[in-house]
Amino acid sequence: MLDISKIRLIAVDADDTLWETQPFFDEIEEKYCHFLEHYAPYEVIDSEFFKRECANMHKLGYGSKAFIISLVENAIDVSEGRVKSSELKQIIEWGKSLVDIPATPLDGVEETLEKVNALLNDSSLFPSRPRMIIFTKGDSKEQELKIFRSGLLRYFDDYRVYTDKKEEDYRRLLNEFGVVPTDFLMIGNSFKSDIDPVLKIGANAVYIPFYAPWRFESTTEYEHGNLYRAESFKKLLSFLSFI
Repeated sequence: MLDISKIRLIAVDADDTLWETQPFFDEIEEKYCHFLEHYAPYEVIDSEFFKRECANMHKLGYGSKAFIISLVENAIDVSEGRVKSSELKQIIEWGKSLVDIPATPLDGVEETLEKVNALLNDSSLFPSRPRMIIFTKGDSKEQELKIFRSGLLRYFDDYRVYTDKKEEDYRRLLNEFGVVPTDFLMIGNSFKSDIDPVLKIGANAVYIPFYAPWRFESTTEYEHGNLYRAESFKKLLSFLSFI
């Protein structure tokens, strides 16, 4: 069991850990594939879109803007250039709606964060209070808007939005806060982005799987001495209380 009293920095992922995001993208993608079925079969449109999205990820990063560009480019390709301007306009409007998703905290998140803060502020447990931040990746403006809309920032000391969450990004984060890997705990829903790179640098991670994972984040999961699993965000309470 992790000795949480030795942790100096706790980072919590945002999308699909604190609030729901992926289902909104999935809904648009499903609507999009049906919308273009007069040009190609649904399965072809879906498959080609995912290829396009993956190919664009390196240059465009993550978020609704990159998603919209991939939707438009794929529509042109699968229709062999026959897609109408009115159809492209509709696709763009669907994509733009993702900027305004509500970022409503998932069930149990807010009450859990309140209790976690109470624990961290208990000087008998933590003589030196760990800092707790939101750590997410994607378009900085888009992610900031969701953070502010969620109303959860008051439970955190700060937030960071990086373009990616790879090993080098976690090392940069730890350097910024002046902590070593053994003093760091990451909590998130993506094994690929929140767990694997954290374990590889020698830090600690709590994995909270989300019911609707993004297929781009699919990866092989494994067990590790620094890995802890929670069925839901609520389960963090019993986990963090066990010192």
